[in-house]
Amino acid sequence: MSAYLGAVPVFGNRDLAKAAASILGDEAMYWAILRNALGEVPVPAAFMS
Repeated sequence: MSAYLGAVPVFGNRDLAKAAASILGDEAMYWAILRNALGEVPVPAAFMS
């Protein structure tokens, strides 16, 4: 996920930046669902470091 987060500001094309940001949101949701299914806290921290 951090690859998408780091890439968003680099795109000169606004449409590519929107696509990357959209993918980042989807990936975060999938990770939360997977963690929940495994019995872990879906979102262990509000911010990533």
